[in-house]
Formats: sequence, C-alpha cells, structure tokens
Amino acid sequence: MAYHFWSRNVLILDPLTVTDNLPPRFSLPEIGLLRLQGPDAEVFAQSQLANDVTLLAPGQWHWSCWLNAKGRVLTVLALLRIGEGDLLAILPDGGAAEFGQALQRFVFRRKVKLAIDARTVSGSFDA
Repeated sequence: MAYHFWSRNVLILDPLTVTDNLPPRFSLPEIGLLRLQGPDAEVFAQSQLANDVTLLAPGQWHWSCWLNAKGRVLTVLALLRIGEGDLLAILPDGGAAEFGQALQRFVFRRKVKLAIDARTVSGSFDA
C-alpha cells in the first residue's frame, strides 16, 4: 500500500493502489418494504405522507415522510409508484411492520391494503 507523504497522523490511502475487493452483488436486509395496494392507495398515501403522491408517474419515486399532528417527522421513506393503485414504501431504517401497523389505524373505509413485502433489497456495482 502506498500512503501520501503528508499523512503523518492520518492514514490516507492512494486510490491507485487500493484493490477492488467489493462483491459484484450486495444485499441490504435492514431496509423495510411496505406495499400499499388498492383503488384508494394514492388517496390514502396523499392524506398520510408529506409529499404530493399524485405527481408520481409509474416507475418514479421520491423521498417522503410521515408526520405527527404537530409536524414532527415520525418516519422517513422513499415512495415508489409501481402502477395505478400500487405504491411501495421503502424504509431505509427498517421497521416496516411497525410502520404498517401505525398506518393501519388510519385506513377506516379506504379501499387500500397494507402488506409487508418480504423481498430482500439488493443491488450490484457497475464499473
């Protein structure tokens, strides 16, 4: 390994000599997924989340959050619109089951089904 000569107290690696030891695929099991499906999925999400869900086209996502009555953030999530009446809440800090239970209290007569998506989030590095 090569170090920069000015790095007396700090270990600074020369990026040209660092080997690529990253796996081609990786898994993120701590990310939670909650599916919102039904004719009222968009209307329900619009009433519960901070962003404008109606602006999302199928295949698009945006960051959103769930707030309490005082406007304090309870949950930060990425919201993906899969299709008409089909949304996916991606929770980077996990807790999809707890988030789903908390949202379920506000469903009332809406035609929306909240379900945990058990798939594992994974990805790959492209060169």
